[in-house]
Amino acid sequence: MKQFFCMILVLLMTIVSAVPVYADIGATKENPQGG
Repeated sequence: MKQFFCMILVLLMTIVSAVPVYADIGATKENPQGG
């Protein structure tokens, strides 16, 4: 059960750390000037 929890935690951390990157790509696509 602990392994499963660790796996979920790692997956969650990966998603959370990837969110700003995807948001950045989306913002760049919307505004190529970069603000």
